[in-house]
Amino acid sequence: MDNTQIMELEGLLFDSSRATANRAAKLVGDNPERFKKVLDFALLDKEQFAMRATRVVNLVANKYPFLLQPHIVDLARKFPEFNTIGLKRGMAKMFSEQTYNYYEDTAGLLLHTCFEWLNDPAEAIALKIYSMEILYRISNAYPEIKNELISSIENEIPKNSPAVRGSECKIMQKTTIGVFYK
Repeated sequence: MDNTQIMELEGLLFDSSRATANRAAKLVGDNPERFKKVLDFALLDKEQFAMRATRVVNLVANKYPFLLQPHIVDLARKFPEFNTIGLKRGMAKMFSEQTYNYYEDTAGLLLHTCFEWLNDPAEAIALKIYSMEILYRISNAYPEIKNELISSIENEIPKNSPAVRGSECKIMQKTTIGVFYK
């Protein structure tokens, strides 16, 4: 991405309002080249702009999931390297909301990162919640990880805030057969 394109995107993402994100998403539309530019901009990992661009990526991916599909493996590889909380949270949100056919290598990369974030007491609450949802979705494709997910959640329940505990209970309820944890 050249400097002119970066400046155009920075100008487009001048604030973090939903209206601005909607305008940017509408401009991207179903155009793969524009989508790639916004995705590349998000991956520059420049604090507030990464967060804003990631929001646009999420909005577009929700409407046109086919635009994201060619980038899944690359995003999964880069997932553990994200530095800014906005990019980490935005990409985790995207992975938690989208339904993918998880290939073993992609699932492995996401599993490792999500289990790390889930078990890290210093990690942001939103990342823990999104990580649990990603792990749950992957466990549907790879049931052999359900026990590890359940074990991690059980270990984390007493340590977490009420918001995280509520999400943990929901994931436990979906993951286990009729068992509800409080």
